[in-house]
Amino acid sequence: ACANSCHGSGRQSANSKKLPDRGTQRMLTLVDSKQREQRRVFWRDIPQLSPHRVILSNTDDERFAGLPVLPRAYVRIAGTRGVEYVPVGLLDTDQVMALWFEHGRRQAV
Repeated sequence: ACANSCHGSGRQSANSKKLPDRGTQRMLTLVDSKQREQRRVFWRDIPQLSPHRVILSNTDDERFAGLPVLPRAYVRIAGTRGVEYVPVGLLDTDQVMALWFEHGRRQAV
């Protein structure tokens, strides 16, 4: 997964409607690329992306510290029919931790 810094500029191109002006507020949007023939997101994609949100939300890395991480990510699906971006909701910190502890409990058995 990669994090991209994005912000609305309010600029208008010839082929688009005017974007809402978000000023200079920057946000992080997670994107994960998958090679698949069908435009399909699996449940396993969500817990795979969500820990990145938790990590970036709590980092002291000066490149990302203090920037909000959107609760929605995109799965980039590349196949023979082209590339599509599918939006997905991410798990919150409590849900990520619960999955982590459940995984650890299963591994201990």
